Amino acid sequence: MMEGNLYQHLLSVGKISEEKVNDLMQKFIKNDNKLSENFKEKDSLEWIKLMNNYKNIAEEIVINAYIFE
Repeated sequence: MMEGNLYQHLLSVGKISEEKVNDLMQKFIKNDNKLSENFKEKDSLEWIKLMNNYKNIAEEIVINAYIFE
């Protein structure tokens, strides 16, 4: 903080965290058939619930693995 590097460090951690969340979301989407476009058209509410659930899981993983450790 005294050298003025805190802001750059926080930006770096934020960017890396966002990339990790996006990578995890892509893996979840690939592995779950219910997240396909066809399912989205059939049952959009369930699709939204699943996407939100996976996003929350990905964010928790990243927070615990990269920020709190």
